[in-house]
Amino acid sequence: MAVPLDAAVYACLTTCFYASTRVDEFTVPKLDGFDPSRHVTRDNLSYDQDRNGFRVTVLHLPRSKTTIEGEDVYWAKQSGPTDPDSALNDHLLVNNPRSTDHLFAYRKSNGTGYQPLTKRKFIERLAKAVRAANLDPLQGHGIRIGSILEYLAWHAF
Repeated sequence: MAVPLDAAVYACLTTCFYASTRVDEFTVPKLDGFDPSRHVTRDNLSYDQDRNGFRVTVLHLPRSKTTIEGEDVYWAKQSGPTDPDSALNDHLLVNNPRSTDHLFAYRKSNGTGYQPLTKRKFIERLAKAVRAANLDPLQGHGIRIGSILEYLAWHAF
Protein backbone atom coordinates (compact mmCIF):
# COMPACT_ATOMS: atom_id res chain seq x y z
CA MET A 1 0.00 0.00 0.00
CA ALA A 2 1.97 3.01 -1.24
CA VAL A 3 -0.44 5.86 -0.35
CA PRO A 4 0.73 7.24 3.03
CA LEU A 5 -2.76 8.03 4.36
CA ASP A 6 -4.14 4.65 3.27
CA ALA A 7 -1.26 2.79 4.91
CA ALA A 8 -1.82 4.66 8.18
CA VAL A 9 -5.60 4.17 8.12
CA TYR A 10 -5.36 0.44 7.36
CA ALA A 11 -2.75 -0.12 10.09
CA CYS A 12 -4.92 1.79 12.56
CA LEU A 13 -8.04 -0.10 11.50
CA THR A 14 -6.48 -3.55 11.88
CA THR A 15 -4.86 -2.50 15.17
CA CYS A 16 -8.19 -1.31 16.59
CA PHE A 17 -9.93 -4.45 15.37
CA TYR A 18 -7.47 -7.06 16.64
CA ALA A 19 -6.68 -5.22 19.89
CA SER A 20 -10.44 -4.62 20.45
CA THR A 21 -9.84 -0.97 21.24
CA ARG A 22 -11.66 2.27 20.66
CA VAL A 23 -10.71 4.31 17.60
CA ASP A 24 -10.28 7.33 19.91
CA GLU A 25 -7.40 5.51 21.61
CA PHE A 26 -5.38 5.31 18.38
CA THR A 27 -6.29 8.57 16.66
CA VAL A 28 -6.03 12.18 17.76
CA PRO A 29 -8.99 14.58 18.03
CA LYS A 30 -7.52 17.29 15.78
CA LEU A 31 -4.33 18.01 13.83
CA ASP A 32 -2.81 20.24 16.50
CA GLY A 33 -4.08 17.99 19.32
CA PHE A 34 -1.29 15.41 19.36
CA ASP A 35 0.29 15.02 22.79
CA PRO A 36 2.79 12.17 23.32
CA SER A 37 1.82 11.99 27.00
CA ARG A 38 -1.77 11.17 25.96
CA HIS A 39 -1.49 9.58 22.50
CA VAL A 40 0.31 6.48 21.29
CA THR A 41 3.72 7.01 19.68
CA ARG A 42 6.13 4.72 17.90
CA ASP A 43 8.06 4.53 21.19
CA ASN A 44 4.95 2.88 22.70
CA LEU A 45 5.36 -0.10 20.37
CA SER A 46 7.06 -3.27 21.63
CA TYR A 47 6.92 -7.04 21.31
CA ASP A 48 6.45 -9.84 23.81
CA GLN A 49 5.26 -13.46 23.99
CA ASP A 50 1.87 -14.78 25.02
CA ARG A 51 1.39 -17.70 27.42
CA ASN A 52 1.84 -20.13 24.51
CA GLY A 53 5.13 -18.59 23.41
CA PHE A 54 3.70 -16.80 20.38
CA ARG A 55 4.97 -13.32 19.51
CA VAL A 56 2.52 -10.53 20.27
CA THR A 57 2.65 -6.85 19.49
CA VAL A 58 2.24 -4.66 22.56
CA LEU A 59 0.99 -1.11 22.24
CA HIS A 60 1.13 1.03 25.35
CA LEU A 61 -1.68 3.57 25.50
CA PRO A 62 -0.41 6.45 27.67
CA ARG A 63 -4.05 7.18 28.54
CA SER A 64 -7.37 5.54 27.71
CA LYS A 65 -11.03 6.22 28.27
CA THR A 66 -11.03 4.02 31.36
CA THR A 67 -7.59 4.69 32.85
CA ILE A 68 -5.55 7.89 33.03
CA GLU A 69 -2.37 5.98 33.92
CA GLY A 70 -2.49 4.09 30.64
CA GLU A 71 -2.64 0.44 29.72
CA ASP A 72 -1.15 -2.07 27.33
CA VAL A 73 -3.15 -3.63 24.51
CA TYR A 74 -2.04 -6.56 22.41
CA TRP A 75 -2.58 -8.34 19.12
CA ALA A 76 -1.00 -11.30 17.41
CA LYS A 77 -0.19 -11.97 13.78
CA GLN A 78 -3.21 -13.19 11.82
CA SER A 79 -3.62 -15.19 8.62
CA GLY A 80 -4.96 -13.36 5.60
CA PRO A 81 -5.23 -9.81 4.28
CA THR A 82 -6.36 -8.26 7.59
CA ASP A 83 -3.16 -9.23 9.42
CA PRO A 84 -2.37 -6.26 11.70
CA ASP A 85 1.32 -7.21 11.74
CA SER A 86 1.60 -6.83 7.96
CA ALA A 87 -0.51 -3.66 7.97
CA LEU A 88 1.63 -2.05 10.67
CA ASN A 89 4.87 -3.07 8.97
CA ASP A 90 3.58 -1.62 5.68
CA HIS A 91 2.64 1.63 7.42
CA LEU A 92 6.06 1.86 9.08
CA LEU A 93 7.78 1.20 5.75
CA VAL A 94 5.69 3.75 3.81
CA ASN A 95 5.52 6.47 6.47
CA ASN A 96 8.35 5.75 8.92
CA PRO A 97 7.14 8.08 11.71
CA ARG A 98 9.83 9.09 14.19
CA SER A 99 9.88 7.48 17.63
CA THR A 100 8.10 10.40 19.29
CA ASP A 101 5.56 10.95 16.49
CA HIS A 102 2.02 9.67 16.64
CA LEU A 103 2.22 5.95 15.83
CA PHE A 104 -0.10 6.41 12.85
CA ALA A 105 1.41 9.67 11.62
CA TYR A 106 1.62 9.75 7.85
CA ARG A 107 3.57 11.73 5.29
CA LYS A 108 1.83 14.87 4.08
CA SER A 109 0.89 14.80 0.40
CA ASN A 110 3.20 17.76 -0.29
CA GLY A 111 6.13 15.88 1.28
CA THR A 112 6.81 18.50 3.97
CA GLY A 113 6.65 16.30 7.05
CA TYR A 114 4.10 14.28 8.95
CA GLN A 115 0.69 14.74 10.41
CA PRO A 116 -1.02 12.64 13.06
CA LEU A 117 -4.00 10.52 12.05
CA THR A 118 -7.10 12.30 13.30
CA LYS A 119 -10.31 10.47 14.04
CA ARG A 120 -12.08 12.59 11.43
CA LYS A 121 -9.55 11.70 8.68
CA PHE A 122 -9.71 8.03 9.72
CA ILE A 123 -13.53 7.93 9.54
CA GLU A 124 -13.61 9.89 6.24
CA ARG A 125 -11.11 7.57 4.55
CA LEU A 126 -12.82 4.46 5.90
CA ALA A 127 -16.22 5.73 4.71
CA LYS A 128 -14.79 6.35 1.23
CA ALA A 129 -13.44 2.79 1.07
CA VAL A 130 -16.75 1.35 2.31
CA ARG A 131 -18.70 3.31 -0.33
CA ALA A 132 -16.27 2.18 -3.06
CA ALA A 133 -16.86 -1.43 -1.98
CA ASN A 134 -20.64 -0.84 -2.00
CA LEU A 135 -20.96 -1.84 1.67
CA ASP A 136 -23.05 -0.41 4.48
CA PRO A 137 -21.19 2.16 6.59
CA LEU A 138 -20.09 1.32 10.12
CA GLN A 139 -21.89 3.11 12.92
CA GLY A 140 -20.52 4.17 16.29
CA HIS A 141 -18.50 1.42 17.88
CA GLY A 142 -18.83 -0.89 14.85
CA ILE A 143 -15.12 -1.79 14.68
CA ARG A 144 -14.92 -2.74 18.34
CA ILE A 145 -18.23 -4.60 18.30
CA GLY A 146 -17.13 -6.49 15.18
CA SER A 147 -13.89 -7.37 16.92
CA ILE A 148 -15.68 -8.83 19.94
CA LEU A 149 -18.03 -10.81 17.69
CA GLU A 150 -15.03 -12.18 15.77
CA TYR A 151 -13.36 -13.20 19.03
CA LEU A 152 -16.52 -14.89 20.29
CA ALA A 153 -17.00 -16.72 16.98
CA TRP A 154 -13.46 -18.11 17.16
CA HIS A 155 -13.84 -19.21 20.76
CA ALA A 156 -17.41 -20.49 20.72
CA PHE A 157 -16.48 -23.91 19.39
